[in-house]
Amino acid sequence: MQINRDIADRSLTGTFIYVVVWFCIAYLLYDMSEPGEVSEWTTAVSLIISITALVRVAAILFAKRIVHHIEFSRALLMVSMVVSSLSWGMMAAMAFLETPIANQKDIIFLSTAGLCGGGALSFCASRSFTAVFLICMLLPILVVELFLSEQMDLEAITVICIYFAGLLSVTRHPYREYMSSLINYLKLEEISNTDALTGLKNRRYFDTKLDEELRRASRNHSPLNLLLIDVDHFKTVNDKFGHPVGDKCLTHLAEQLKTCVHRVSDTIARIGGEEFALILPNMSAQECAQLAEKIRQQIASSTLKSGQGDIKLTISVGAYCISAVTEAISAESILTKSDAALYYAKRNGRDQVHIYGNSTLETIPFKEKHIASI
Repeated sequence: MQINRDIADRSLTGTFIYVVVWFCIAYLLYDMSEPGEVSEWTTAVSLIISITALVRVAAILFAKRIVHHIEFSRALLMVSMVVSSLSWGMMAAMAFLETPIANQKDIIFLSTAGLCGGGALSFCASRSFTAVFLICMLLPILVVELFLSEQMDLEAITVICIYFAGLLSVTRHPYREYMSSLINYLKLEEISNTDALTGLKNRRYFDTKLDEELRRASRNHSPLNLLLIDVDHFKTVNDKFGHPVGDKCLTHLAEQLKTCVHRVSDTIARIGGEEFALILPNMSAQECAQLAEKIRQQIASSTLKSGQGDIKLTISVGAYCISAVTEAISAESILTKSDAALYYAKRNGRDQVHIYGNSTLETIPFKEKHIASI
């Protein structure tokens, strides 16, 4: 996803440079003799380059919006890059034939070389993008010189081949530097989003993820569920056994949560001292209730062995389930209602699951003595 974002950001600048460079060349072409035929060619090429640039900009902006669809976003960026760069490459190739723009062949060739150098560095985030970009820019000229030109220009062919190989070679080091810095950045990002004690996601990540899932669910009008989990009588555990044992209890609870939650789309986070949260997208209220009870039962049946004796923990769970998210629902309201359900569970004896009731949840057919709806 990050590579796609970086390619998209760098491509925007390059797209405008194409247009600016071409219109500088077009100005020189208009200033030549026989303006009629030259004007027709220049206008036609200007339209092609402008249209492909607009298409590419639109594709880039759309690819950034759907960047979470990694393969589709990448394909969209690749196709738009091919269309844009190939249009320039074909224009440059026409300058090597007997056409009205041939009088500016040297400037066009020099501009093409400059764009290739800048583009190769811009696409250093992906070796495939770099290679395809250079092929689209330079291959049309080679084809023209090898198969269509009346007199083959060996010097131009040699320069293009050496330049292509040279750019592929010199961009290897920027590629390695980019990947190294990206990996280091992602490692730091992971550390900043991870709770050091339990290894779960922390409150910072939880807040960001909840907003992200809420926006996605709002776009698709899909279900979204939030579970808040609190360890019962945890202060008593700390007072009786000490904080090191209390930390082991939290780690134990985190491991139990990991064994219960298996979907990649689900998020487990520690959002407070002994408070945990689960974000569960695309899950029905029935499934959410079953998972919450499964977690409660597993924690209650597990035992933590410590030097001061065996410790059994229980948890209280508050849940808020939304069958179809709308724009009117905010992250704050979801948290508030989940917290209200958690408070109700603790107030009514702990070691139980409570789901914040609404018109949908009141009809849940799943009935257990430890699950209630308020």
